[in-house]
Amino acid sequence: MSYTSYILVGPAPPYRGGIANYNYVLAQSLSEQSDVEIVNFSYLYPGFLFPGKTQFLEDDAWDDLHQSRRISSINPMSWYTTARYILDKKPAAVIFQWWHPFFAMPYARISKKLKTQNIPAIYICHNVEPHESTALDELLLRHAYKHVDRFIVHSSEEKKRLEEYKPKARIKVNVHPEYTMFPSPRKNMPAPIELPESRLTLLYFGLVRPYKGVHSLIEAMAKLKDSVDVHLMIVGEFYDDKSRYLDQIQSLNLQEHITIVDQYIPNEEVGWYFKQADVVVLPYLHATQSGVIPIAYHFRKPVIATNVGGLPDVVFDGETGFLVPPDDPTALAEKIVEFQQEQNKNKFREGIEHHIGLFSWNHLIQTIEALAEN
Repeated sequence: MSYTSYILVGPAPPYRGGIANYNYVLAQSLSEQSDVEIVNFSYLYPGFLFPGKTQFLEDDAWDDLHQSRRISSINPMSWYTTARYILDKKPAAVIFQWWHPFFAMPYARISKKLKTQNIPAIYICHNVEPHESTALDELLLRHAYKHVDRFIVHSSEEKKRLEEYKPKARIKVNVHPEYTMFPSPRKNMPAPIELPESRLTLLYFGLVRPYKGVHSLIEAMAKLKDSVDVHLMIVGEFYDDKSRYLDQIQSLNLQEHITIVDQYIPNEEVGWYFKQADVVVLPYLHATQSGVIPIAYHFRKPVIATNVGGLPDVVFDGETGFLVPPDDPTALAEKIVEFQQEQNKNKFREGIEHHIGLFSWNHLIQTIEALAEN
């Protein structure tokens, strides 16, 4: 019988997206000192839950993963066979990537079986509660958390939220680690898009969803265009009605000031967009945490973000960027002007370098090891 020190349960490549990337980098980091296997999904989202173009990556550059694809989110038999497979491995701990109540049933079944054998189960909660909730969510969340008493969250705000469900659980706060998987753009790499030269360049990166406040950033651009030579890149798939954003841009006469890239960005191109940006802007209306900030810090780019959820835990106002009130285009525009006037990229780079140790994967591994001890 083979022995695996850690088993990571959750999506990984060939699935795409932030959770899959996170699981991949965590597996790579843990494998430097432990045996690691990912137990991946054979079937992840039904179509009605996934508004994007595809759930899968277009390349196969992930053959270095030690993984098996076993869990079907809609097939209860796979939950039982997956639990049996993990029990046979006798891992030191099982680490679940948790982010959505839809996966409460399979995760609860597997974690319940682990509990009978006293195998520690650790949930890494990317979202304690979903961004867009339904009437069933609380019931599903309580079911998902029922057999688990060890958790990692990425912000103090999320810790408070989780304590409402699990007041006696062991909950550790560990900020979202730096995404080290994205390479710097290759020399002579063809530009994916054309951008105007010699402008202050802003980057919004990630899925466009209602709670992310992109409409507020567009309105801030209208307040800036006559006083600041500025250009905004909105880069990421639209999970909201794209036409309303296009209508807003047109009504504010911002067509020459905003470039939209409505697609999932391959890993090898991510660095190009961040390298072009002077500052990354996150105008979220509410948030748990953000995987975009660790990408920005990886490329040593400052962040202007709203003062919501866990974002103040990782955006150090005046050091690594600025914080502004949510849904306040005037305040956002003022901070962008302040950033442009300071003209001091070294100040923010030094601030990011000062805090970057908090975002190391080794820091997260130490947190996992502490929770895994019985």
